[in-house]
Amino acid sequence: PRLDYTDSTCPKLLLEPQRVNSATFSESFDNAAWVKNSATVTANTTISPDGYTNADTVAFGADAIARCEVSLAGTLENQSHTITVYAKVASGTGTFRLKGTHAGVINYISSDFTATTEWQRFTYTVTFGASVGTGIIYAIQNGSNGTAKNVIFYGFQLELNSAYATSYIPTLSAASTRGADGNTTLTTAQTLNDFTLFYDGLLFQNGDNMLFGSANSAWYLDIDGSNGRIVIDLASGRKYAAISTQESNTPFKLIAKRTAGVFEAFVNGIKLSPYTQVTDTTAMSLSSIGWGYSSVQFPKMKLNQVLAFPSALTDAQCIELTSL
Repeated sequence: PRLDYTDSTCPKLLLEPQRVNSATFSESFDNAAWVKNSATVTANTTISPDGYTNADTVAFGADAIARCEVSLAGTLENQSHTITVYAKVASGTGTFRLKGTHAGVINYISSDFTATTEWQRFTYTVTFGASVGTGIIYAIQNGSNGTAKNVIFYGFQLELNSAYATSYIPTLSAASTRGADGNTTLTTAQTLNDFTLFYDGLLFQNGDNMLFGSANSAWYLDIDGSNGRIVIDLASGRKYAAISTQESNTPFKLIAKRTAGVFEAFVNGIKLSPYTQVTDTTAMSLSSIGWGYSSVQFPKMKLNQVLAFPSALTDAQCIELTSL
């Protein structure tokens, strides 16, 4: 498993969908694939976030459109694409922008990013509308002040048809793919009557996110990061639905429990008020954790801890366990 220490000394499991870094030579801005316009690259000047001396310094000329750029063919309109790069400066601060040009004519340019003496990862998501032509030019460009400056870069990534960034995927002369992290499938499915399911983590983005279950063939607990909706479905239909204040990219703790056929849910220490609550005593078969509808959707989450109890905890215990 991969561990994520972002904003914490206590790591979480990093679970991500399959993604492709379409940017070639992601660590070699001096390569001829990167076209320089009023910019000069000096390779391998600084220790990068991976611990090796393989970060490159880009000296931007005194020009607001000084840049390093690469072209990529393809029909890419009506899609969102996410660009990321690590950046820092040797001293002081330095501004730069990330840019996507569609069909050579429609420019999408980020606001100024400010690099400091500490490595940071900068992200820019562009959404192309319909246009004539194909292809994208992606670029690292000088800040809008247009002053000459040196900025150090490492690990450029372009994720096509994606609305959010995932962890870095190195490339050389061709795009590179990282496979999806798989769900946890239990060796033996657990039959549950009264039960408590606990989840502690966060969701990467909006949309349906499966936490426990076996999809439509059996039952599942699912949460939507766009509106905090929580549902428990059996093959025979929806048994519980409620709205919470949980949102994507925000840590949360969730409990779903069933007592004598009655479903209830708790998020961040608050018991939810359901708008659907159907009593059902059908035995549930818990066969997987972190399951997704498809390889495209799964798993979109960071996981700190999950627990499954073969009994229903009290409301007080549920509130205590889910309080942040």
